[in-house]
Amino acid sequence: MSQRRFAIKRDLNLLRQRCEAQLIMVYQGGMFRCDEHMICYAKTLQSGDVIMDTNYTPIKISDAQDFVQHVEQQHRMAMNEYAEEYEKIVE
Repeated sequence: MSQRRFAIKRDLNLLRQRCEAQLIMVYQGGMFRCDEHMICYAKTLQSGDVIMDTNYTPIKISDAQDFVQHVEQQHRMAMNEYAEEYEKIVE
C-alpha cells in the first residue's frame, strides 16, 4: 500500500508539472501563463493595452478579445487534460 501511495503522489506531481508547462502560451511575441488570474486580468484589457509577459517584456495587445479567447482556450485545454489524467492516476 505504501508503494501505491508513493506512486500516486509521484505521478500527480509529474502531472502537475506537465500541466504547468501547458499553461504557457506564446502570443504576439510574449509568453503568458494562462492561469485563473490571467483569465480575469485579460478580461479587463482593452485593445492597445500593454502588459508584461512572464519574462517582464512589455507586449502590446492589439486585439483584446482575441487575447482573451486564446488565454481561455489554452487554460481549458490544459485543465481538461489534467482532469482526464488525474482520474487515470487515482483509479
